[in-house]
Amino acid sequence: MRTPKTLKIAEIQSRRIAVDWESLGYNITRCHTFNVTICYHYYRGHGVNKADCLDMDPKAPQHVVDHLPPYTNVSLKMILTNPEGRKESEETIIQTDEDVPGHVPFSSLKGTPFEDKIFLNWKEPMEPNGIITQYEVKYNSIRSFDPAVPVAGPPQTVTKLWNSTHHVFSQLHPGTTYQFLLRASTLKGFGPATAINVTTNISAPTLPDYEGIDASLNETATTITVLLRPAQAKGAPISQPADMGTGFIEKPFGSHVMPNRKLWQMLYRYTTRAEAGKLIIKLTCSAYQVVVEELNPHRTKRETGGMECYQVPVAYNNAGSGGPLYYFAAELPPSNLPEAAPFTVGDNKTYREFWNAPLFPRKGYNIYFQAVSSVEKETKIQCVRIATKVLAAGKQEQREASSRWCHFRPSQRRADREIRIKAAERHCSLAAWRRNKHR
Repeated sequence: MRTPKTLKIAEIQSRRIAVDWESLGYNITRCHTFNVTICYHYYRGHGVNKADCLDMDPKAPQHVVDHLPPYTNVSLKMILTNPEGRKESEETIIQTDEDVPGHVPFSSLKGTPFEDKIFLNWKEPMEPNGIITQYEVKYNSIRSFDPAVPVAGPPQTVTKLWNSTHHVFSQLHPGTTYQFLLRASTLKGFGPATAINVTTNISAPTLPDYEGIDASLNETATTITVLLRPAQAKGAPISQPADMGTGFIEKPFGSHVMPNRKLWQMLYRYTTRAEAGKLIIKLTCSAYQVVVEELNPHRTKRETGGMECYQVPVAYNNAGSGGPLYYFAAELPPSNLPEAAPFTVGDNKTYREFWNAPLFPRKGYNIYFQAVSSVEKETKIQCVRIATKVLAAGKQEQREASSRWCHFRPSQRRADREIRIKAAERHCSLAAWRRNKHR
């Protein structure tokens, strides 16, 4: 039996190879009974390799080896056997053709959000199936916390070269979820897309410019009335009050509360009561805040590092006495301020558990106005100083204001009782000591 000649390659595709061999007559086989086998093996990397042998029809001049991986070197040889023994042809190495690539691994996709941009990076497909020529990213907004942002528009497309596996998507809307569809391409075309959703960070609300504008409308010894103007939301609407998680909304400027029936009824159509509560808590939760900072000649907020917002809410009874030199006089639901409206600092009322205590005449104060936007675990605050209250001019006016403090009677509301009594006692004692000192 003679050794068969080297296999001839009839056709090469991405996942199959067709081979020819010479006519196997008696002059080669030396026997009328013989078998033809084609053996192949390949190594693809990442621990992927395969070796197999296929029995051929001896009378067929051609055979197809299929189920091969694209763009891979495959070793082929023919084995001829008869009762006398076996003979092998020389090994032939053939590279299969390219194919469209596999998907980009989802685990490699990473989106880093900012307020108006997203940084996206990825890795090459695990099965490139050839030489990657480019990447294509289609993206569009699918939802937003800001109802003013248009969503579900036509997708935009970004094309990257084969050696670039990252991109910064800019000019995006804050608080908006974008869907990215990423796919790779070879000379044979694009492979399947991998999807990822990334939500940009919300931005702090934009407050009107108070620079050079005196927001003070009226001033007494213990109060100052200022003009509050609504903010413009950026990525998260200033629309829902902070106690939405309990299913209640507040009436304007600190009156009673009532159930938010429409919201609950809407959620009941699709969820249980427990699930509805969880969904409500995830809604945007925002507010306006009025902050009073006591003027200190030795240390002011502007002198110690510029204009920073007040992140930690401090009630009146916790301010001073070695603690912070500021307190929250009010927290207002956004529904209370659809347009510019006056607000009196020191009106002796309670706004969302914060007592708006009368101002002490012999002290100066900075009045700050804050707008807060919150979405789930993210909170952004913008603040501005809107007024400054200077010391009362006359001693008689100061004594009269202190006398009014001593005749203070606490409200019957339980939430304010202890706070107001302590504050009244402290101011009355101080006023009495000062009167005795001047006698």
